[in-house]
Amino acid sequence: MDYAFLDAVTNTSDESDEETSENKKLFFMASALGHINRLKEYLDDGIDIETKDYVFGETIFIRACRHDHIDILEFAHCRDANVNAASNSGETALHVATKNSSYLCVKYLLSIPQVEKDYQDKLGQTPLMVAAFKSSVQCVDMLLSADCDANLQDCHGRTALHRALDPYDNFLGKHNACLCVELLTETDCDINHADLNGDTPLHMAIKKYNWKAVKWLISENCDIDKHMRSDKDLAIFSQTKLPAVPTSPFLLALNFLNVRFIKYLILCGCSYYEYARFINYCEKNAVIYEFLENAFSGPRSLKENCRKVIRKSLGRPIYDKIHSLHIPEILRDFLLLKDLNID
Repeated sequence: MDYAFLDAVTNTSDESDEETSENKKLFFMASALGHINRLKEYLDDGIDIETKDYVFGETIFIRACRHDHIDILEFAHCRDANVNAASNSGETALHVATKNSSYLCVKYLLSIPQVEKDYQDKLGQTPLMVAAFKSSVQCVDMLLSADCDANLQDCHGRTALHRALDPYDNFLGKHNACLCVELLTETDCDINHADLNGDTPLHMAIKKYNWKAVKWLISENCDIDKHMRSDKDLAIFSQTKLPAVPTSPFLLALNFLNVRFIKYLILCGCSYYEYARFINYCEKNAVIYEFLENAFSGPRSLKENCRKVIRKSLGRPIYDKIHSLHIPEILRDFLLLKDLNID
């Protein structure tokens, strides 16, 4: 589209205030279309570069990221635009660039020393949380490389790791979410942080039926016995008429009758004997019922107990610590859960 289109809708009124209003609209239209020369004209005519649009409250610095115009972004920066200006929702240019997967804009913004990389919008979300929720592996990688804080919490008490698990829903989810989870757990993020509902990332992975994330989080030595607060609405409580209790990952897996999660958690050393009273909940699932009947009726093997104690004592980062031990490879693989095959 050429400049004639912009000229065709100007001068709709002779009144000064209406003319200014129209110029502002055209100012933002020019930024959306990537017309730098027109932007220069409007700025030279007195429009403030920090002017915000009437709907979203975005400056052209933010708008450039929305439309993936790296040249407009550079131009606005050179004209001393506020690099941390926030929209009505509290989003900065870095939020918007991340949300739109505008990689060049994200890279450019991270190169500006004044940019607040961990700026939180009105929901408490940082650009890293946005990238994690969008399952944008490249943005997550860039933001982590820029030392963004993976432990900040939004208004729900959720971290970027929680947000990475949000989009996933059984087989309909964004499978890049698992790659984002891997990147985040390679940092110093708190892998066991509980949100305001008491959900840890492992709880969320189980709720989302995200098998890859469950395996990864456990392999990274998350706390497999941490409880979320009791939820009386869970089927396991309402159907058994038993009192609601704080919910461990195992009890949550039992609630969803997910045999793969149940088996894996037990083999990885979770506490489960105290939940024997819920076995009748599994009566309609013969496979789970038989497995749990055997598990509840006998002691855990010495081998499994040893693995549980050793892994708990090592903490994180589990891979580095195990590989630093002078032990046989078969024992190393055992401690890294490589002998378990539940797929």
